[in-house]
Amino acid sequence: MKNFIGILIITSFSYTADLNIRIKPDTIYVGSLVTINVSVTNMESGEFPVFHDIAEQPNIYTIVERLLHDHSSDYTLQFWESGLISIPSILVEIKKYNQNVAKLESDIIEISILSSMNDYSGTTRDALRDIKPMQKVKLMSTYKVFLYTLLLIMGILLAIILWNIRKENQVLYDHKGDYNKSIFQETICSLKSLQIPNNINRLNTEKYYLELSHIFRNFIKEEYFIRATEMTSDELEIYFQSIGIPHEIIQTCSQKNKITDMGKYAGNIPRIDQFKKDRDDFINIIKSLQKTAPHISL
Repeated sequence: MKNFIGILIITSFSYTADLNIRIKPDTIYVGSLVTINVSVTNMESGEFPVFHDIAEQPNIYTIVERLLHDHSSDYTLQFWESGLISIPSILVEIKKYNQNVAKLESDIIEISILSSMNDYSGTTRDALRDIKPMQKVKLMSTYKVFLYTLLLIMGILLAIILWNIRKENQVLYDHKGDYNKSIFQETICSLKSLQIPNNINRLNTEKYYLELSHIFRNFIKEEYFIRATEMTSDELEIYFQSIGIPHEIIQTCSQKNKITDMGKYAGNIPRIDQFKKDRDDFINIIKSLQKTAPHISL
């Protein structure tokens, strides 16, 4: 028994994997988006990391998105209060052959959040400033007045010429229908070519549903000119309601978004036939949105 305990102690001290934390951007204001990158390096062959969620504090910050990569994870946060904000330590489990090898835990992350009402010197913008001294006004000479008038007339003529050229080439710039059709076909092709993982496990499931969600949200971004890749599922649902998307399409879309969120973040591993069904359902949703596009007002 003593030898066994000794082996465990030696193993824990000889483990070489490192946990790295990076925060972008360097200067952060209230309401801005912040990315916390958590990465693991120096792992042994066959090992892979499992990243846990960050505890959310809605009154201070919210978790907007989490993107998983092979050996790292990006947590996108939005802060609602200024000051020195503490983020709880982040836990990362190292697994090998579905067995826990080690646990890495970061220190408490402290981030300084600035208020847009304060400048870099720490003084408020409402503070009184000294009255500027009176400046001497120099009237322009007749030559400068004539020169500026001539430049103004030339600018107006140039604007008229460019406007006429734009009207003549309106056909080249007014092909929104063809552009949307191109985005529609490209998205359908991307979904159909999305391969179901051969080895069904948690990591491959997260990658599959992350890619599925990215293709769908990128279509919404290009089709409706909104930041769909940065919006939550609830915000996307509210937007669809505001532009008059039919209720049944919104409900189906919300259900599919919840399923993809379960696959991305909750570690839910569905049956193999569910992978194909979810992909086909997103294809049908995009086709339905494409049919309603001429009838809605953006």
